[in-house]
Formats: sequence, structure tokens, C-alpha cells
Amino acid sequence: MDVQQIKGLGRELKKFLRKFADCFARSEPWKHLGTYVQGQLSDLPRKSIEPMALAAGVTPRTLQNFVAGLLWDGPRLRDRVQWLVAEEHA
Repeated sequence: MDVQQIKGLGRELKKFLRKFADCFARSEPWKHLGTYVQGQLSDLPRKSIEPMALAAGVTPRTLQNFVAGLLWDGPRLRDRVQWLVAEEHA
């Protein structure tokens, strides 16, 4: 996806990601979920942390800490994804 397509997701992507807000102890790490997802959806040639962070205007270390799982509840996040998939396909 290119930048315009990702921006077009706007509210719908934010609405979807809000379903995971309680998987994070604070709001800052939750905001990085959006940064990470947008990076994965982007047309960046490399989907590693540094290019995604720089494209979003975030320091690479910040996004590295987010991905390392220091700031979120991995099992709760996994369970939420499983529940959402089950709901969608029930």
C-alpha cells in the first residue's frame, strides 16, 4: 500500500486498533501499535524497524522497545486477535 492508501484507512484503522488499547499499560505504547501497523502496510522496501520508524518520524529505539514487547501484554494481544478472527468468521 502507498501512503495515500494508508491515510485513506484513517478512522477505520484507528477504530480497529482501539480494540487493543487495553493490552497496553499506557497510551504511548498503544500509539506505537499504529506506527508499526502503518509501517507494515506501507510500500517501504524494507519492513524492518529502522525504516518504519524513520518514515513515521519516530526514533528507531522507541519502536524497537515497542516490538521487544516491553510495553504490552503479548498473551492478551494474541487472545484478542484470536477472538476477533473467531467473531468475524463465526
